[in-house]
Amino acid sequence: VDASLLGGQVEMVRLQFQMYFMMGFVPPGSVMKAARNPLYYVYQDRDGKWFAIAALQADRFWPQFCKALGIEELEKDPRFENQGVRGQNFDELKPRLLEIIRAQPRDHWLKLLDEAGVPAAPVNDFADLAADPQVIANEYVVEIEDPIHGRVKVPGIPVKLSETPGKVERLAPELGQHTEEVLMELCGYTWDDLAKLREEGVY
Repeated sequence: VDASLLGGQVEMVRLQFQMYFMMGFVPPGSVMKAARNPLYYVYQDRDGKWFAIAALQADRFWPQFCKALGIEELEKDPRFENQGVRGQNFDELKPRLLEIIRAQPRDHWLKLLDEAGVPAAPVNDFADLAADPQVIANEYVVEIEDPIHGRVKVPGIPVKLSETPGKVERLAPELGQHTEEVLMELCGYTWDDLAKLREEGVY
């Protein structure tokens, strides 16, 4: 059995991922309106891309965070020097942080935060996810041939089983695509029966 956290995450958003492939629709993420910790927050860069900081020990990482953002003067500021007061004064701190971060691209901040030892990572949208090398290598996204839509991408199998690996062969059936087949093969209807049902508007 070969399983991964990444494969599980792809499976959890299978429906939204398929919407992206079929319609190009990228669902918006949720905004952390209730969050009060700048070191456990999601930020947007100048290009509209997002990244997350997840430093659970907020006070431990506060000095490095200030250095990475060039706001060393706030490290010892009584309004922000520990998470207790930062949470209370977050409405004052937040606009300044957002303004600073929106001035540079995501990769700029991820590099500085990494060098400072602050846990941070990109927040990928479905376009990023579809192009991710690990998603492709593990076949969490595959291409299939559909008689109506042509060649399309779909989410693959999130768990690999060595003896019964499984694969995605087709899209979900169209509405009513197998009605006649099911009625005839499983229910014993004839073509005449089906013709009568169609005349009566049953299907």
